[in-house]
Amino acid sequence: MATARMVSDLAAALNELADLIEARGEYYYDEVEQKLWIAEDDACEDCQDAADEGWVDMDFTYSSADFDADEPPLHPHCQCTIEQKTRRVRVYD
Repeated sequence: MATARMVSDLAAALNELADLIEARGEYYYDEVEQKLWIAEDDACEDCQDAADEGWVDMDFTYSSADFDADEPPLHPHCQCTIEQKTRRVRVYD
């Protein structure tokens, strides 16, 4: 397919450009705050779905058909927690 080939060529070109920028040192490190929903052992389906999202940025909103939440508790008797971390990311100028 021509489209798949074009995407592959574009990805290769972008990787090559990133390598050139890195070689020139035109980047810096920034910190990104992230969170992870930790579901309790007998978590409901909504809490388990939130936990399945994995590590997400701090401004991420967990959502399903029944709720939108930034962090636990999601419902009465919810025992889920949030774990937080700071991740360093390379930012190219």
